[in-house]
Amino acid sequence: MLTFKRLSVVVITFVLMLATTAQGGAQSNNPPEAFETLSLTRGGAIVRVDFDNGPLNLVDGPMLADLARLAAVLAADTDAKVVVFGSANPEFFLARADLALLARLEAITEPPAGLSPFHQLTEAYRALPQITIAEVCGITRGAGSEFVLALDIRIACDDAVFSQPEIGFALQPGGGAFHRLSENVGRSRALEIIVSGRDLSGAEAAAYGWVNRSMPHAELADATRVLAGQIARWDHAALTRAKRTYNAVAGFDDTEERHARLQIEFARFVEAVQSDAGRARINAFASNPSDPVERERRLQHVLSDG
Repeated sequence: MLTFKRLSVVVITFVLMLATTAQGGAQSNNPPEAFETLSLTRGGAIVRVDFDNGPLNLVDGPMLADLARLAAVLAADTDAKVVVFGSANPEFFLARADLALLARLEAITEPPAGLSPFHQLTEAYRALPQITIAEVCGITRGAGSEFVLALDIRIACDDAVFSQPEIGFALQPGGGAFHRLSENVGRSRALEIIVSGRDLSGAEAAAYGWVNRSMPHAELADATRVLAGQIARWDHAALTRAKRTYNAVAGFDDTEERHARLQIEFARFVEAVQSDAGRARINAFASNPSDPVERERRLQHVLSDG
């Protein structure tokens, strides 16, 4: 069996937390309030989750651990019908993965036999019994975009920013973008997004099919609230059955072939991270002395200039 020779403590903690909370999550039907990087509220059958992880909303170790625990709790929640994901930060939805996580991939000498930890997480969210909605304003790139792609429905502000910027680091997406972008936008547009690394506005993302639709910022919260309420009025079992039936009919179930494609993506991602060019670009970006928030706003230009 293929194994990790070494793996970061952060990712090990995240995977173990996913397993242990899956055993304990059935004890309560209500999502816990105590998360380090997430803020939760419940209104009837609708749960709202807001990312709240510092100035950039980075996908880092603590956020991965929180998301893993939340996935297990939601999977056991028999009351929630809809889960809406938003951001407490109006400028950043989910900026990207923390580069510290990427650096630790250099220790891997063989890919795992099963899905990577991040693919396990996104597959867990894809398979939740609830209908999941992303309410996206601000910037979502890289791993942030890949998490959003694992949700059922995506609604965005017209001026939101979407990107898979990995090519600027001499990398490629490794968390599901190859697979899920193609499902939503088709091969040609998916490849354009991946090899250009360019930022798309929410309006452009909607035109491509990356998100369901976009609208002015002032209208987004009401639109999400109306949609979530429309869905939540229906029978819980009927909603879950409809989602599972769609996944089965469309071929989106957890099949061996699907997982094999995700494993190939992760293996190629690790190869890129371990390449000379990948290491050089990651190190150069990490050592950039500019203000982190401003650097993230101008990420496409920073990578082009580097």
